[in-house]
Amino acid sequence: MKKFKLLMLILINVGGMIISCTGPKTNKQTDNSENLSEDLIPPAISDTSVSADLGWVQLFQDINFEKGFHSDYIYGETYSVETAMKKGNALTYIDIGTDIYCIKDGFKTVCNNSDLTANGVTEDIYWEWGEGDHQGFIDLETGNIPESGFHENRFNLFPVIIKNDENEFSYAHYNDYYHEKYPFKFPSDPKMVKKVTTNRKGTIKLEYNTFNEISNKAYNYSDFTTDTWPHFLLCQNFKEWIDLGQFSKIEWEVTSRVTKADKINKWPQGPSERADQPMPPEDKINSGQVAPSNACYQSFFLARHKINKSAFFFGVMFYCTEPAYYNEIYSHDQHGQIFFRVGINGGNKYIPVEGRKMRIGGEFTTMKVDLIEMLNYIFIYKMQRDEEIVDGQPNPYYGAKLEDYYLDGFNLGWENIGNWDCEIELEKISAKAYYKE
Repeated sequence: MKKFKLLMLILINVGGMIISCTGPKTNKQTDNSENLSEDLIPPAISDTSVSADLGWVQLFQDINFEKGFHSDYIYGETYSVETAMKKGNALTYIDIGTDIYCIKDGFKTVCNNSDLTANGVTEDIYWEWGEGDHQGFIDLETGNIPESGFHENRFNLFPVIIKNDENEFSYAHYNDYYHEKYPFKFPSDPKMVKKVTTNRKGTIKLEYNTFNEISNKAYNYSDFTTDTWPHFLLCQNFKEWIDLGQFSKIEWEVTSRVTKADKINKWPQGPSERADQPMPPEDKINSGQVAPSNACYQSFFLARHKINKSAFFFGVMFYCTEPAYYNEIYSHDQHGQIFFRVGINGGNKYIPVEGRKMRIGGEFTTMKVDLIEMLNYIFIYKMQRDEEIVDGQPNPYYGAKLEDYYLDGFNLGWENIGNWDCEIELEKISAKAYYKE
């Protein structure tokens, strides 16, 4: 996104970021199943927040953050809806040699027990976390890559509950790796990496210090074979397919502010105090392959094709320390998936975005945009759905339309390059979907 997984370039390492939501079902469903096998027909959307008078449904579940937070979706092994796409509730978990937790009712609950999941421990938890993968973490004491290095950064693997009362729930993840591995050589010095605080009434704060990550070696958005640039994303993995063909409008609204975005040092374009953050290779610097140190707060939905399962991201840049990243972008992430993003400062004439650029410590800002308008713009002007041939090649999006896709995921949060201490606060998050007449 920036070019993420983000994207990652862009967005997110989310080649597979998937998300969820269950509840009573409505029978309002567009009939576009003519060429779909029975098991591919999307179920009706849950409608626990439907306004019968206005004809809309709230797409997000648990918008007050009352239920808790699920473990990262990557740890599921089988799922209640579709295992291949990691959709629904995790029924069983992979064995990673340590406990996997869900945060439910303000407490840590071990999730790597299929009986617990079957008994409903996680089925009503809708929010989870998306984070960078540190597959190439090197223990500086031994020079080896520990087997656990891939997992040490995960928020729900080593959560510390800070406060749990009627007014506030907060928990955090700390990095104290070397003391934990070599307690007689290194004193305990836990450094806060990620923290979340919510009043369980709709407000939530995400704090992230990328300097304290167990590993932070990525200096661009594409060359990340040993590390992924840091990100901390609040995600909802819609547990049911949300058929886009049944809606005339989806009013996506986020009220938030950036309370901190402090640059700790100039790496990767300058020196760092971390021993595992040397300057990038000179040839990479000279060829412009080193991205500027930046902190970006952005958000994306994931739309997936009902038949061939191809997917693309689309969303909004809310805040970024690099001004150029507010510009509209249509590109591919590191997995080859398309992503599209506009800035909060206006969008374009086809997809007007209500909102304004944020300043650190400023007032809450509300962003509103119609996702249906955004998708139609992408289909017509970016994917060129009316053109059978594009750039001399068959157009894979020829004839693309809303009825072909469903919403499969959502993420919101920080994606950074370099070392930053940053915070965002959300006061409201909503996606009202209005049914076609």
